[in-house]
Amino acid sequence: MKSRKAAALVLVMACLAASACGNKAPRKPSGVPADASWHRYGNESAFIIVTPAERGLWHVKAWHDFGITMKADGLYELHGAPHSAIQASDIEGFDEGVLRLKDGGMLVPKP
Repeated sequence: MKSRKAAALVLVMACLAASACGNKAPRKPSGVPADASWHRYGNESAFIIVTPAERGLWHVKAWHDFGITMKADGLYELHGAPHSAIQASDIEGFDEGVLRLKDGGMLVPKP
């Protein structure tokens, strides 16, 4: 009987934790620009801005969603289908230094 109660309690706690960590964007910290969009990918999430730069490169800025410190601020190369612009709706998320796009493309840091 005690093991059933313990299992039920673990299940309830897991459900509560999962709902608390949903895909709802957190409140944007004051140091993050208004035009940055929030994206979650796997266990990582970030506020992101992507702008075209010179010679086919892209300038990526990504902020941690819990503060104003940056995850990325630099030039990135596109691997995948060409884009003339990258909109917030094109972004899948930021994962281990790589910006993943919904079409399967990636922006990777320029070496």
